[in-house]
Amino acid sequence: MDSVAVLKNSILSDALEALIAGIYIDGGLEPASTWVLKLFSDKIKTFVTSEKIFDYKTQLQEYTQANLSCIPEYKLTSENGPEST
Repeated sequence: MDSVAVLKNSILSDALEALIAGIYIDGGLEPASTWVLKLFSDKIKTFVTSEKIFDYKTQLQEYTQANLSCIPEYKLTSENGPEST
């Protein structure tokens, strides 16, 4: 994908975000969510019913191991929520 296509996609996504925000500001959550669902319901259904599960952590580890000869090191920076028993 060339830089013009990337720029165009970025502008289009920004415009869509602004349109959704405008609907939300003007009418609230219900009209905004109705509009988003009308626009994206087919894609949402396809994604939810798809058997593909995106495991980004595994993809990152496989990529770094194959291309950088290492794997990421994860460090816990904070912890919150109820205590597990």
